[in-house]
Amino acid sequence: MSNNTYTESDIEVLTDQEHVRRRVNVYLGNNEPATYKVPIFGREGLVVKEFTFRPSVFKASGEIIDNAIDELTQFKRKDAKIIIETDPVKGFYSICDNGRGVPIGMHASGKHTPEVVFGSLRSGRNFKDDAKQTGVIGVNGVGSSCTNACSTRFDVTIYRDNKKYSQTFSEGNTCVSKPKITSVASRSTGTQVEFTLDPEVFKDVSIDPEMMRNRALEIAFNNPGVDVHYNGTAYKFKKGFEEVLSPISTEYFKFSDDNMSFYVVTDIELDGSGEQVFSWVNSSYLFDGGICNTQFINAFTDQVCRHLSPQAKKQKCEVSKEDVLKGLVVFGLMKFSDATYDSQAKTRLTGPNKRKDIQQLVEANWTLFVRKNKNWLDAVFQRAYDRYHTKSNLNAQKEHEKRIRSKVPGLLDANTKNRKDARLFIVEGLSAGRSIVEVRDPLTMGSIALGGKINNTYGCSVAQVLKMGKLQDLLAAIGITPGKPADRDTMNFGKIVVATDADPDGSAIFANLMSLFYQFWPELLDKNNPCVYRLIVPNVVAYKGTTRIHFTTRDQYEKVRNKYKGYKIEYMKGLGSMNKADWERVVSSDDFLIPVVSDGKIGETLKLLFGDDASARRRWLTNGEDIEGESE
Repeated sequence: MSNNTYTESDIEVLTDQEHVRRRVNVYLGNNEPATYKVPIFGREGLVVKEFTFRPSVFKASGEIIDNAIDELTQFKRKDAKIIIETDPVKGFYSICDNGRGVPIGMHASGKHTPEVVFGSLRSGRNFKDDAKQTGVIGVNGVGSSCTNACSTRFDVTIYRDNKKYSQTFSEGNTCVSKPKITSVASRSTGTQVEFTLDPEVFKDVSIDPEMMRNRALEIAFNNPGVDVHYNGTAYKFKKGFEEVLSPISTEYFKFSDDNMSFYVVTDIELDGSGEQVFSWVNSSYLFDGGICNTQFINAFTDQVCRHLSPQAKKQKCEVSKEDVLKGLVVFGLMKFSDATYDSQAKTRLTGPNKRKDIQQLVEANWTLFVRKNKNWLDAVFQRAYDRYHTKSNLNAQKEHEKRIRSKVPGLLDANTKNRKDARLFIVEGLSAGRSIVEVRDPLTMGSIALGGKINNTYGCSVAQVLKMGKLQDLLAAIGITPGKPADRDTMNFGKIVVATDADPDGSAIFANLMSLFYQFWPELLDKNNPCVYRLIVPNVVAYKGTTRIHFTTRDQYEKVRNKYKGYKIEYMKGLGSMNKADWERVVSSDDFLIPVVSDGKIGETLKLLFGDDASARRRWLTNGEDIEGESE
């Protein structure tokens, strides 16, 4: 038709049935193939599979199923049952419920009520917007009649008031048989609808059988106590969704009120990234999610981030939404009286807005959630910590490796080319450093003075360690980089000797250094191939003339003091008390070197000494008990 031949004859007036068939997407949703991810519950546990189908076909088949669910939602009975027999590949469905049965009397329109219900658009029982409609799926009055209009055959059988009502609609509801009503002895009630979808309308009427079987399972766990039969298999869950979830998860938490339940699962591994949120509203799965998913995820992640914020601030990092959601699976089951969707296919929920209700739901259950999920919260924080510090760590490592190749301030280096023969003395103060200079073997001995205390590095990141000036120079001198294993073949020294006083300050420096080495280079503390040593300097010296006898502890001297009558006794206050002869002896003999090796308990010891549990540390100090752990 050209634009200049537009006349009155071009205007068509379609019947309701014709309009539905030609514009099926308006009434039943998208009529083109679409692919969605669906959680499938079965023998394999839970898997997420992709299915490609026409949403309009799924909705057409679902309209009659939804009617059966609505009937049993409104009409409570202990033996509620839905029977679904189907060949979804060919588009054949038979849905039967044991509800009250559609009224079979004459309607005000002059037709029998079932013919109005199943044959006329805009007819239904759920138009009233009140609380009684909570959980009802069909509220628009076009569902079953649309399915009828899009079917080659549509048979209705109703049992009610000791009567059986039968009627057949065919050829897209253009041919309607006269109702057949007979008396029956049974007092059973219910409605059965059998139909075959028309391929001329949908082009492809097939739905994957596994997806339809899963749909029956979904109906059962969304409606506890309802007996759902699908092609001979029965599904019934007295406790609802938890009976499906508990076999596949032992780590889940339920946020719940009268109409909403969200299950946060922390121990299910699913393929894919981003939000893994699966929800059902009024028993129907939301293929595209919607406002309920977004609002719960926002409320939950915000609460987690607030909870971890003090710890994150202390560790100079930030917890993100991605940190919270990694590996997390959420299931939502909701019943709303005023649910709205983006289309008739009802793949995405657009309302109601339950943001405040969901926030209150999360907050009300938060204390219990924290108590039951401490390990998971720790893992979330660790992800945030690792992610946040990764970039700064890499930059710090690059800068440090440049420093290793440069001249290190304060380092008195050994001259040997065979670096495995070289040993580095790490001394506590500048005076001790000057003393070593006077007595060292320049070929094999190097030294570096710390010049005082060093910071506690327990739990620090690579970047944090490399911001500490004293440690920058020390690690560059050794030739090691935090975050990378120590390579004995490329290190600048084969032995690292820590020479500190035996007083509290010296012990603190030694403990901090061992904490640093254990955290980043535990291989240096290998008992079969030690690299780190502590220099045990004399605490007591007995001397007569040029003879000097060293004792590392006062107790050691007291045991043999009778042998040294006539000797003068000098009690050393530290490294600074040693004279040149003392230094010459201790640096020239391995007798004063104690290897520092891991006995498998050093982690526990360091946690006690430097960790956050101040009460445990206080108990140890109060009781005066020895710490099990590293020995020299």
